[in-house]
Amino acid sequence: MNLILSNSGGASVRVTEERWNELRKLGRSFGWKPLGTEPGDERFKHRYRDPDGGYDPAEVRREMESWNGSYRTGEGQRVSYADALNFAFALEEARKQGKGGLDEFIGFLKQGGFTITWY
Repeated sequence: MNLILSNSGGASVRVTEERWNELRKLGRSFGWKPLGTEPGDERFKHRYRDPDGGYDPAEVRREMESWNGSYRTGEGQRVSYADALNFAFALEEARKQGKGGLDEFIGFLKQGGFTITWY
């Protein structure tokens, strides 16, 4: 499966699931401490609609409380600005140690927070 990471400025990066896992592992090995993701709005669009077209607040609250902060799936979850920058800084350290192929991804991360979705 493949993921698309996109930010509010319209920039995006497409990665395979395998590459995404490698990048996260590399980031952690160079000091990135993931803060966890927040569930994205996509999770609520169809899931918790009440008959009048609104959302059931109790169901939404339960969903928010049960979210595990995962980066692995493409459910529209959000990565914060601070988390993205810390990830970028860790990958810059990896690049200094000779790890290649990171420039585009580092540039994307330095733009700040983003969402993770499948494509």
